[in-house]
Amino acid sequence: KTYRPKVMIGTDPLAQARALRSHLVEQLSLYNSDMSKSTSGGVNLAFINLIDKHSDQGRLGRTFSTVLDAVLSAYDGSHGDEENPTSMLLNPRSVSHVWFDFHAECKKGRWDRLKY
Repeated sequence: KTYRPKVMIGTDPLAQARALRSHLVEQLSLYNSDMSKSTSGGVNLAFINLIDKHSDQGRLGRTFSTVLDAVLSAYDGSHGDEENPTSMLLNPRSVSHVWFDFHAECKKGRWDRLKY
């Protein structure tokens, strides 16, 4: 039997967006700072989503994707804020979201689909 806790999603999309933006900026700042010590070029973040695309998990994944898209679209460079340090770190090219439905992709022993 599979354990599937009930998914609770907050109802304040602005609070979700602010929290995600803060987390992204923190992570990009941290990893870009570490990279600047050893090599040139920026760091990109990838969210690999391993949850099911159906039921509560699907709703959670779709909500995350929607909030991430909203946060990134606010920093897409079209608002004339290229001088803003946050805009330099946080843009649609610096963060990606990959939805990999593990159970659907690897059913019947298809482990070869795990290659990156």
